[in-house]
Parts: sequence; C-alpha cells; structure tokens
Amino acid sequence: MNCSKCHEELNVYKFCSTCDLPPRTSKNKKIDKIIKEAQPFLEWIEYEEFNGIELIAEGGFGSVSKAIWSSGYVINFNKDQRKFIRSGPSLVALKMIFNSSNANSNTIQEVSGY
Repeated sequence: MNCSKCHEELNVYKFCSTCDLPPRTSKNKKIDKIIKEAQPFLEWIEYEEFNGIELIAEGGFGSVSKAIWSSGYVINFNKDQRKFIRSGPSLVALKMIFNSSNANSNTIQEVSGY
C-alpha cells in the first residue's frame, strides 16, 4: 500500500515516513536518513523528552544512559487523526553520540548497527 500524497510505500503501521511524521532532525543528513529508513523502529527524540537520565557507561563515540521517555514508544498509528498512539512514560536506554553534527563514517556505522 502506498501513500496517497507522495506514493511512498507505507510502513508496518500503515503510515508514510515522509508525510505523516512530525518534522524532527538530528541536524545531520546522514543520521536523519538512517532514522527515516528505520522508522517506526528508530526515531529522533529531542533531549527534553527524557527525564531522570542516569549515566551507565561512556565510550569512544558516546555514552549510554538510562532514562524515562515521557511520551514513550509507538504502539500504533491512528489513521483518522494521522498521529501515533504511544505507550506513555517508558524506561529506555539512551545512546548519546558525541559530535553527532560532525558525524564521520565510524559514527554512522555505530548508529546503523542499532
């Protein structure tokens, strides 16, 4: 099934990754492309949407923390209202990538691995 606006193939939740998603960006075109291709399983989430962030570990490319994601992950898509239905507050692992606006091929490979 394809989107009626752009004719892109709809994903598993039957929404269009181009037309139905709110505009969010990592400010890095390569990372945004990876996120778009992996939606709805991977999405850019603004830092302000996380509460109670606790550092778990730090490495060469970034750090891993645990946090509460206030809106939570996608559980469905309401086609009539054209919006996601979310789980609500959820405990998540948070991968922060150092210097993501200047990402090189190693950083992109790190992101692609998820």
